[in-house]
Amino acid sequence: MKVKTKPGLPALVTLGDLDKSITLRQHAELAMEAMNIEIEQECASIRARYAERATELATCIVDESRRQIEYLEAHKSDFDGPPRSRELSAGTVGFRLGQERLVPLSKWTWDKVLQYMLDNGINNFIRRTPEVDREQLLAQKDDFGADGLRSMGLRVVQDDKPFVEIKREDKDAAVAAAEGNAA
Repeated sequence: MKVKTKPGLPALVTLGDLDKSITLRQHAELAMEAMNIEIEQECASIRARYAERATELATCIVDESRRQIEYLEAHKSDFDGPPRSRELSAGTVGFRLGQERLVPLSKWTWDKVLQYMLDNGINNFIRRTPEVDREQLLAQKDDFGADGLRSMGLRVVQDDKPFVEIKREDKDAAVAAAEGNAA
């Protein structure tokens, strides 16, 4: 069987070649894991250093945004005519029309709207999208058997895909390696 390889990399021919390749990959993955642990430790330290100020800033953003929206809603009539926005020193404020959407009238629900459409023959706006419930059918496949499924134009398949599972060394060893690299 012909094997596709990346240009410049020799094909693995023997089981020994495969084992060496897996060992190389194992070492690379463990080194990458140790490096990522070290990065996370440094990031955690930086986050801790800035946590108090970041919380203050986030609170300020939320509070000021709320106050700005409250102001605009209280003064909506100031933005009725052109222009519907105002340029201020630090930004632009105003109102924009959103996408059109339907909402039921007060005392109406979507169920009541649906019932009205059904009663009055307005069927072209009612969704009817039948589809095969694949999960349920697969769960009950034994009830039908292979012939029953075949009569429906179906068969059960399972892919047989190759895999490589790398053995993981103890996480403590990866952490120790990361700390050793940081020193």
